[in-house]
Amino acid sequence: MNRVIKSELYKLKHNKSFFLVLIVMIASYVALTIIGSDDVNSFEITITTFSGLLPLFSAVVCISLAQNDYNSGTLKNTISSGISRPAIYFGKLIVAYIATAILFIADAITSIVLLYATTTGVVVDLGLAIPSIGLQLIVALNYAVVFFLIGSVFKSSGFAIVISYVLYLLDDFLFGFVGNYIHVSGLGQFSLGGVMNSIEKVTINSVSIMHLAVITVIIIAGAVVGSILFSKENVK
Repeated sequence: MNRVIKSELYKLKHNKSFFLVLIVMIASYVALTIIGSDDVNSFEITITTFSGLLPLFSAVVCISLAQNDYNSGTLKNTISSGISRPAIYFGKLIVAYIATAILFIADAITSIVLLYATTTGVVVDLGLAIPSIGLQLIVALNYAVVFFLIGSVFKSSGFAIVISYVLYLLDDFLFGFVGNYIHVSGLGQFSLGGVMNSIEKVTINSVSIMHLAVITVIIIAGAVVGSILFSKENVK
């Protein structure tokens, strides 16, 4: 797996698309800050909402990582080199984690710098900031697993991105809809969107953390399923 991680990190380092996504993301936050500067007037608001758009960018990166060897035709060579398929899958997934964390850190720094640049008298509440940042990072990494799985299942990048965006934008609604259909109240709270809403509304409590823990376990299980599907895939 170490060989896969080193190889994928090297590719990421020289991937112009990754840095383009990073630049576009930062530019988007600058533009949004300029447009809505009157609405962002506290550290608390910024720190609980800065990662709301992050999955829109991490989806592109994670799907690209899942598909780069397949699209370049080198996946078969990687498999034939003696590296097991689970090692390839999880090695790539770990790099997807790293790429998402880089976007997350850049996102956080940009948002906080913009806040200080456009607002006076900012008071930092570390009791709110540290837990919020930690929970948002866990949510972002969970999304990375989902996007990576989608990218490994659907070989069309465009289609995989569309599916990822739809899931990101509607997962809270879809969980709630399914919950109503099967008569399980509160199912929507077990969606990543539901947890994200709790963070943005500063209503994180032990129940919300429990929901996030359950979601994380389920998504990790999904990663294992993705690895099994990849192991059974017919690579040409």
